[in-house]
Amino acid sequence: MKRRFVLSAFVLMLAVINVFATKKDSKVRQYELSNGIPVYIKDAGNGDFCSIYIIIKGGVTYLTPENSGLEDAVFSMLSKGSASYTRDELKKYFFETHGEFRSYVSFAGSAFGMNCLSHYFDDTFARFAEAFMAPAFSQKEYELLMNDYRQDVQETLNDPQSMLFYYAGMMLYQDHPYAAKVSVTPDSMKNITYDAVVSFYKTLLDSRRISIVAAGCYDSEKLLGLLNGAFSGIKAGTSPLHTEKIPEISVEGSPVVLVHQNAAGAAEVMRAFASPSAKSPDYLTACITAAIFTDIMHNIVREKNGICYTPVSQVLNSDAPFGVEMLIRTTDLKKFSSALEECRSILRSGKTISSINEDGTYVLEPLEKRLEGYVNRYITSRYYSQATVNGTALRMSTSLLQFGDVSFADKRVETVKKITVTDIERVFDTYWVKPKGRWFAVVGPMEEEKISF
Repeated sequence: MKRRFVLSAFVLMLAVINVFATKKDSKVRQYELSNGIPVYIKDAGNGDFCSIYIIIKGGVTYLTPENSGLEDAVFSMLSKGSASYTRDELKKYFFETHGEFRSYVSFAGSAFGMNCLSHYFDDTFARFAEAFMAPAFSQKEYELLMNDYRQDVQETLNDPQSMLFYYAGMMLYQDHPYAAKVSVTPDSMKNITYDAVVSFYKTLLDSRRISIVAAGCYDSEKLLGLLNGAFSGIKAGTSPLHTEKIPEISVEGSPVVLVHQNAAGAAEVMRAFASPSAKSPDYLTACITAAIFTDIMHNIVREKNGICYTPVSQVLNSDAPFGVEMLIRTTDLKKFSSALEECRSILRSGKTISSINEDGTYVLEPLEKRLEGYVNRYITSRYYSQATVNGTALRMSTSLLQFGDVSFADKRVETVKKITVTDIERVFDTYWVKPKGRWFAVVGPMEEEKISF
């Protein structure tokens, strides 16, 4: 017989609740549940929406390459039914109330959340709490999930671009804590068994690793009472916590060329290089630099030379990331390297491309005239575009996981505004130019000998 999860009576709870505020300011109010789980509440929106996330620190450091994706499987199953509500019942409820459960997994940890209209908060929270504390782990839903994973893995191996990133990540993070992946891999699929999912879920119920964030307009006393009634039974675990520092990676070695039929005539080419950690003072500057360099690549690599369909440069967001110069659907396997050198020379000179003359030559413009535009574009894409209640809760949760501070992402807005041309030039030279990096490519059959790095 399935166990039904029941919230402790809220009225009785208020008489004995052991919740106390540990920090209070005008932006984020911080509290602590009776079992030590920290709670962060931020007023957001006009009171129409609510968003709550349960966050579990640790991520891939608690996994091995052999069970990559196991945490993703657990969090995926949380939304597929609980002791009292089947998946179909939840789908019907959310269709009628315009709410949802959401989850995400990352290198640093994972989160399970709820979003709803305030009018339906009590009913949605009851379903949310039960989904986390008493998931059904239906065998049928597990099989459906595994079918989805099998399709994802097959699509990864059949898509040259996804295949390129998969094998590049596997080689660059060999013998590294990030050798374990967030998602299921071809090698880990057989190890994501039903019993493994259920067993791993139990290890996540450790109050030392859990935090809760909430965004919306709440009666704090009521919310804390509900949270205590739902989650105060989670005890502290006894296994050692994984607190070791994530080491940087070394990105070097001979070019790697893979062959796939789907890359025939349109190869995927990527140069990887060690990029600054998300905690590094250089990280935000690197993000802006990548955007600037992408625009230069677009003009030189695609428009001028017609080498590929889409060129892009980006830096990954983790404690041990790498950056890339990516050429998607490359048709010229000889000239791309020299074209990228031309791109680098423009940015190193402190210039960007502002326009094209009628004869096809480029009009260069000092970077200082366009830097403010790039900074504003970054702020808009990363912050203002996430100005919803759920976006606020997501920023809080990701900031807490990665930096231990729910307000860290918002504080960075002022940091971005202070980036200078000198910062851009230094970071570009340090990460893009000086390191040799490592080339990766997926080409069509009989084309591996044609590519030149």
